[in-house]
Amino acid sequence: MELRPFYDIEIFIDEGYQPAPEVTAIFPVYPFKKYGQRRHEQSFAVTLHEFGNSPLHFYQYFPMRRQKNVIVSLHDLTWSNTLFNVFAQQGKYTELRQEIASMVTPIALTEYDNAFFCLSQGDAIPMQRFLERHYLLGNVVSCSHAQLIRLDFADELTNLYPTAKPYPIPHTPKPFTVDKHEARQRLGIRSNIFMVGVFGYVARIKRVDKALIAFNEFGQTHPNSQLVIVGPFFEEAYQHELEELITPQVVMAGFVEQADYEAYMAACDVVIGLRWPWSGESSRVVNQAVGAGKPIIITDLPKWADYPAEFAWRVPINEAEIPKIVEALNQLADDSALLRRASVAAQQWFNGENRFATLVAQYRQVIDRVIEGT
Repeated sequence: MELRPFYDIEIFIDEGYQPAPEVTAIFPVYPFKKYGQRRHEQSFAVTLHEFGNSPLHFYQYFPMRRQKNVIVSLHDLTWSNTLFNVFAQQGKYTELRQEIASMVTPIALTEYDNAFFCLSQGDAIPMQRFLERHYLLGNVVSCSHAQLIRLDFADELTNLYPTAKPYPIPHTPKPFTVDKHEARQRLGIRSNIFMVGVFGYVARIKRVDKALIAFNEFGQTHPNSQLVIVGPFFEEAYQHELEELITPQVVMAGFVEQADYEAYMAACDVVIGLRWPWSGESSRVVNQAVGAGKPIIITDLPKWADYPAEFAWRVPINEAEIPKIVEALNQLADDSALLRRASVAAQQWFNGENRFATLVAQYRQVIDRVIEGT
């Protein structure tokens, strides 16, 4: 939205997704399969891909390699798990090996072959280690003129791929402007409820079960509290596992429209954002929560270390994880002054760096450089 005064923008999306009316009212929106036709009709100066380590982004992978003047906004410093899982789910193991062979050394390819043999024998650990060590971003890097990437990823990307052209940039969502009181009125939530939120796709790596177990323990001493889980499920079996943990204090909202998503975020007192196993990815939800002025309870990950302790409570990946979540919830629920200070600190940290305005300005710089160089 912020780039539209400077460029004529067309949007290409995966099939089956219906963009919000405010988007279609402003931009031409097409399914990605029409990109070739549109490029034939109208030459594009730049093609910008928002790209992350998720099966939801896989539809972009092959088209971007046929396009010109590509910029890739890398949300994560890995593509290995998605690449492997999508090919494997389709049973395309020959094509998968060919794809990996195009990006790794002969020694690494032998490592993959050994790992694949172990996997066929029921041992998944060597393959997990291979995918952790090899990010498999080589084809993405080679087809793009620039890679927009987090500051702490830039050196590693250049070391792995010497031809890379990384531009460090903050992947920061625009802050919500929804008022907490108005949000609670919209959702029918009482003003005196201590509300905890978990947002985004509900997947095992988000450790929603741990958050649920911790909240249930916390809720026994805080009956005036509520946990809301907002987002669609990846896996039916995991959904059933979570449903067994549901108490009357827990609401599973599922997928909601953007307006309700923003209302739920604004209505929360605290947001929990856990992640493991982790492959270096950032969290849009955590950034959204901070931008909305919410204290956060997060997994203690190396590349999430920039969130100050004034509003970020960190929990380990061990037997102390659930007790630490409970401890953090107790602190914030029992001390209204602490909760207020943490909320103010989150908002000030986010706004103090002009994070979203900086994001927009840096996108413009990179886009203009690519256009000028063509």
